[in-house]
Amino acid sequence: MEAVRNTGGSPTIVVHFHGGLVGQSEAKRAAAQLAPEYAATGVVPIFVIWQTGLLETLQNNWKDIFSKEFFEGVLERVLQFLVGRAEQPEGAKAGKLQLRHPNEIRSEVAKLEIGEEPYHRLVPEESKMAPDLTPAEDLQFKNAIQSDGRLSTSAHAVLQQADVNQFEPELQEAIREGRKEVATGEKGIVTAFVLGVAVKALMGALRRFNRGRDHGLYPTAVEEVAKAIFAADVFGRFAWNSMKKDAKDAFSEGDDRYGGSALLSELDLLWGHGLRPRVVLVGHSAGSIFACEMLIAAAKRKLPVDLKFDVILLAPACTFALFDDMLTLAPDRIAEFRCFAMSDELEQKDHLLGKVYPRSLLYLVSGALEDAADEPLLGMQRFHSRRSPFLDDKFPRIKRVLDAIGSRQNAWIWSVSTIGAGLDCSSVSHGGFDFEETTLKSVKHILRHGA
Repeated sequence: MEAVRNTGGSPTIVVHFHGGLVGQSEAKRAAAQLAPEYAATGVVPIFVIWQTGLLETLQNNWKDIFSKEFFEGVLERVLQFLVGRAEQPEGAKAGKLQLRHPNEIRSEVAKLEIGEEPYHRLVPEESKMAPDLTPAEDLQFKNAIQSDGRLSTSAHAVLQQADVNQFEPELQEAIREGRKEVATGEKGIVTAFVLGVAVKALMGALRRFNRGRDHGLYPTAVEEVAKAIFAADVFGRFAWNSMKKDAKDAFSEGDDRYGGSALLSELDLLWGHGLRPRVVLVGHSAGSIFACEMLIAAAKRKLPVDLKFDVILLAPACTFALFDDMLTLAPDRIAEFRCFAMSDELEQKDHLLGKVYPRSLLYLVSGALEDAADEPLLGMQRFHSRRSPFLDDKFPRIKRVLDAIGSRQNAWIWSVSTIGAGLDCSSVSHGGFDFEETTLKSVKHILRHGA
């Protein structure tokens, strides 16, 4: 802030919050690259470096998950029944499903190797995906599990030798008890264990399809199977929640310990010295969570009422719930606002984990890393439709946010956009927003001329 005080005027301060995919060293390199870009617009840039590195966690853990035969086996059976439901003739609800052979399922899943999402052309009708099994389906599902030797073998290995802590908490005790039975040659416990996992995953997926809250047939199956089997820290939920907590904790009491609080105190001092710089917050991905927490903290600390912030969000990963909370607590803290994000079509094509999970980071966060499946995220176009299932009366938080921001001109820019200076965006990957040439040019235009 010394640079701001030394100007003797009121320059623009830009506070940049990087996303959650990058680690600390990579974030520092990115800051070094962006600093001259920002400074060229005449602003004073500040970069908040925080502990993230989610991409490495996801790449390592999800690849490990996909190498586990037990996961593959459960996923195969869940996919088999979801496809059977989706393809069943109209009105055929009482009998057994016509199931694809496991080899056909494996062949479709193998399309990941060529960058294609399995079953992306199969869009189940909600009416066919009732969140329960008929007696005939229930028996059919149990028979399929019991007759699957590959799945039984992999489950037996899990019960004998796997690290219990890798698994979903409610499974851990079942595994410990199962080991006692397996040691005596009891086979029934293996079948019960597999059925418990598979039914939970299948029911979770069916509920989402039935409510229109799915992410496509294959991604939804992957999300629900992962959540049914593995503990939160195995597939990234623990890391994601830790990042959100770190952003909140940065504004705890104590300027000597918490960087966010120290930053707000410095801004307060500037106002106390009669300086009135324009303050712009730029938040990429999880950085949007940090920006929201800063606005909430500014309101709670009762900083000067004329200390307002321009906000630029890039593919924000914050929830509508958090943004709504921020607007409720700090309704007058945002001066100008613009959000750049990908269209839903591009979001679905952004294969963050390549051959492992064929959707973007925001899809993965919404479907598997947040506590609720299909949690509405601010940077996902699918939640902005205000059409079923995201109707105003069902999702009041989305309604309040869109109503509050809707009066601002060109608040939401969906890539690819070519509508004018400060409004253009060509980002086609979640991680590319910081440095994509067109988007960066728009950000710099806003820094110079406002939104």
